Amino acid sequence: MAVVVKSLLGAVAVVFCLAMMSGHMHNSMENPPFIIWRKGRAVYFYPSSKRQVLAESYLAMFLSSMVALGMIMLIESKALRSRQMATLGLGLILVCFNFMISAVKAKGSDYPYSFGL
Repeated sequence: MAVVVKSLLGAVAVVFCLAMMSGHMHNSMENPPFIIWRKGRAVYFYPSSKRQVLAESYLAMFLSSMVALGMIMLIESKALRSRQMATLGLGLILVCFNFMISAVKAKGSDYPYSFGL
């Protein structure tokens, strides 16, 4: 029973951290739209770094959670001695981190770093 409670509290803490990192608190104060429309096209990233739209924070939370899941898979693969799980976890980290860096570069063009695969 104690292990289940400990795992549940750990999962709740991770979800809370991911929600706050993605800008959920900022969105609850500012009340932004889900997406914005410019010239008939949906824009999922607000063009300046001063604001964000809801779709942007959901994408940031999803990508951060996939990186966290990849790290958990990578750590647990050693205990389970599973090479496939380690490969899948590493691939998940690389792909999702690449998308995270691309999203940051789309938000601000002066971002100096890149992580190209």
